[in-house]
Amino acid sequence: MPIIIAPLNEELTISKININDLKVKKHLESLGFLVGSKLEILEVSGGNLIIHIGNSRIALDKGTARGIHVY
Repeated sequence: MPIIIAPLNEELTISKININDLKVKKHLESLGFLVGSKLEILEVSGGNLIIHIGNSRIALDKGTARGIHVY
């Protein structure tokens, strides 16, 4: 499922990253957004998602988040 419709405060696993902009995709990879990585959605605010991944909290805009799928 796309991360934008995933439940809050549950451990999720990235199953697919479908982002066409290679620069954005590489940046996300450097932040730990890799297939198989665990994350948790902490908050949705104004269309942005606050995500806990690794030891970081990261804000993603809705457009970027649409390309990340989790289970």
